[in-house]
Amino acid sequence: MPILDSHTIEFFSRSPEQTRRIGMRIGGEISVAKQGEVIVIPRNTPHGFRNLLDTASTMLAIITPSGFENFFAEMDRLKHADMAKIVEIGKRNDLELVV
Repeated sequence: MPILDSHTIEFFSRSPEQTRRIGMRIGGEISVAKQGEVIVIPRNTPHGFRNLLDTASTMLAIITPSGFENFFAEMDRLKHADMAKIVEIGKRNDLELVV
């Protein structure tokens, strides 16, 4: 399963039609989000996602309140995957990685 994270925002996810299966862990529960499902993750609940297919998958995340988009903008500027930098970016954006 994926690395878990926790933050102080509410997280809603809807798997669009082209996505078939996303493995997820929310709190201590492991399950599979199937095509078209809506998942609600309460604030401060450790969670993680993983694509269970051999092809690319997508999902739509609606995160409230606003501001968490800054995390994704900073991640996009990383040239290489560097866990120390990812943890630092997360802390600046109220995200705790549970590694």
